Amino acid sequence: MKNFKYEDINSYNKKLIISLTGEDSHEAIIEAGQGSFNIGVKGIDNDYIDVWVDKDDKINWDSFNNCEEIFKPIISPSIKWPRFLSYTGNDIGFIKWSSKREIEDFTWKPQKEMKVNLTKANIHNLYIKSDYNLVLSLGNAIDYLGLYGNPNNYVIKNCLKVPSLGFYPKKDKTIKVYSLPKYECFKNAEEILIEVDPNGAPFDCNSLLQFPNLKLLHLIGNMTNLSSLKELKHLKKLGFWNVPELLDLPNLDNWKELNNFVAMNIDENTGNRLKGELKDLKKLRNFEFASVTKLRNKLWFETEYGLPFSNWYSPKEKKANSIYKKCLKDIKHSTSENDIKNAVINYTNSFNKMDDIETTERDDIYTGLCILMKNSPINIEYATWLKWFDEIRKF
Repeated sequence: MKNFKYEDINSYNKKLIISLTGEDSHEAIIEAGQGSFNIGVKGIDNDYIDVWVDKDDKINWDSFNNCEEIFKPIISPSIKWPRFLSYTGNDIGFIKWSSKREIEDFTWKPQKEMKVNLTKANIHNLYIKSDYNLVLSLGNAIDYLGLYGNPNNYVIKNCLKVPSLGFYPKKDKTIKVYSLPKYECFKNAEEILIEVDPNGAPFDCNSLLQFPNLKLLHLIGNMTNLSSLKELKHLKKLGFWNVPELLDLPNLDNWKELNNFVAMNIDENTGNRLKGELKDLKKLRNFEFASVTKLRNKLWFETEYGLPFSNWYSPKEKKANSIYKKCLKDIKHSTSENDIKNAVINYTNSFNKMDDIETTERDDIYTGLCILMKNSPINIEYATWLKWFDEIRKF
């Protein structure tokens, strides 16, 4: 039985009518090329949601079966739609559903404490954002597991295969230092990513020593006890992004197997040191990739970090930041919806005048718009902001 239907709105957009919580219970506008579908709860999620549910609603996950037909012939029959699902709520029926229909990316925000058996889940990349205690049992299909919030919220009861791991501690002004609890089930982990705010409490790298077999380590944000990383003898890939201070980082020749190194948006003193070390090491071994770029001073982290253009190349980055800051100033001083509209039009037109806007840069410009929206003194619907933006942009 088909649990959805759709109507063409125009050549770009379709109206999806889907039986998520009852017959034809929800409608959503799906744009051409949209690979995601977001199920949110009012009061918990932001406005960038396709449909709203109550946190304890039972979801008919089978209603997504064969939804990819609404995009024929645009996408390949082998691709399942949606490719990327996000869901806020307590219905765990998605686990059984995924055992019959694999999910590429799934982001889940549970709203209560639970014991969750994911051993039969066929989800490749699973992201869990929980403010509640969870006890998890993991299976073989999960390739990447991203855990958001307090790492102590997550107890791993068993794990049939250790996935690549990402830890994203929630910014908390009461915490002085972030660290990982003991994860016995993950002791053989080979790939880990840690991300904290560069201007917030640091992450204690000493808590990574429980993973002696690490081969890939990516560290983002404020770090402490970097000297302890010298104990991780099997690192092959090491990366640092948005790290305001790396002074106690061991010399790169400490890692005899290292053949891939990236550092971007790091403190300039250490950055210059690392460039010299890489130059010397390249004479002794072959690197798959090696790059040290975007060396920053302390002021940059205090004033420029957080803007979506930090990965752009100068002077393009400088120009984009200037456009953003001008619009932000105009929005903060706006007293009417028309003032906001004019600010958005000026923002978009300024980027229209820039040459060679790439796809990733277009996404950054949109991210900038979303940040500007949050700073608006006037409550205006997300769809209205997007309409102003799309009507003007030429990139």
